[in-house]
Amino acid sequence: MFLHQPLILIIVSFTTFILELLNHGNLRVLFIILIFSTNTGICQSYDFDQFVASGKQETSRLQYAMDIRKYDSILDVEPKNHEVLILKGWTLYAIGEVESAKDRFDEVLSIGYDNLEAFWGKARCNLTLGYDYDAIKDMNMVLKLTPNSSEGLMLRGKIKMDVQDFEGGLLDYKTIINLKNNDKITLASYNKLVQYYLSKKKQNIVLDLLDSMVSFAPNSPIPFVAKGQFYWGRKKTDAAFFFFNKAIELGGDNYLWKARCELKLERYFESIQSSNKGLIERPIDSVALLIVRGNAKYGLEDLRGAMLDYNKGIEIDPSNYKLFYHRGNAKLLLEDLNGACLDYSKSGELGFEDAYKIIQRECL
Repeated sequence: MFLHQPLILIIVSFTTFILELLNHGNLRVLFIILIFSTNTGICQSYDFDQFVASGKQETSRLQYAMDIRKYDSILDVEPKNHEVLILKGWTLYAIGEVESAKDRFDEVLSIGYDNLEAFWGKARCNLTLGYDYDAIKDMNMVLKLTPNSSEGLMLRGKIKMDVQDFEGGLLDYKTIINLKNNDKITLASYNKLVQYYLSKKKQNIVLDLLDSMVSFAPNSPIPFVAKGQFYWGRKKTDAAFFFFNKAIELGGDNYLWKARCELKLERYFESIQSSNKGLIERPIDSVALLIVRGNAKYGLEDLRGAMLDYNKGIEIDPSNYKLFYHRGNAKLLLEDLNGACLDYSKSGELGFEDAYKIIQRECL
């Protein structure tokens, strides 16, 4: 049996309060929630992270439901209140009811005047629903109302590129760069242009764009990361390392790229140190960093240390063929032929076709 709604709200409010205390205290303890069903009296136990995730999800769901009821009560009295219709549209969009959200934005526009938020909302809905050309039309209206909107130009440019209107998309990105009214979006536009011209092998244009990026934001790590990636892609490791290192000096967190360069340059100790920093600063890169650190240890002939890193990586991402391949190499040198061959086989199963050549050479 479900708890009555007022009681649920009390529990959510109380647990939200407790969460704030725990988060501020940075406590990592086993947190026990006692939720007794009126029929069964069952007690459920959750660890802290599970409690946080489920609590936030439940709180958000209840908050959205309450917001929609509040908006509906206002619209019962004022059915053409465009501000409330827009709020309801965004709330519906947030909970995944995209078609209903789009209807609310259309309702605002049907009232009889152009509303910037309504066009933005409708564009987002059309984009989510896969109606790219309709989304472009909506963004045209956004830009008619706010012609110097870097945010609007960026979104329209992205959609145009998605539908292969490359000239139109590139023009929007170039317009953002000329406007220079939002540093973050301007740098993102430079990156979009760089990626496009790289795909077309227009190296001279790419170099000019990268130099312009540095001139525009000489104290930002972003242009230097972009330059490092350019030279890394051309196997110019020394140049790539220089720019990745410069980016970190300016506050960047591109430790993975720096560690890769150091590994390639056989600067194994430095690669391990960069990987260690990256694992702290960029946990999203953990698997790639564990591969690099494991390979650096492998280069130092610390095979068991390398295997520990590969094992940790496999715990996080058991579908990564590189981890099994590299662990197989370490096991082979440790004379664990059976274990090595099993890892090569798993690597092959996960898509690394060259693993079967190694199996034919080493395992048969």
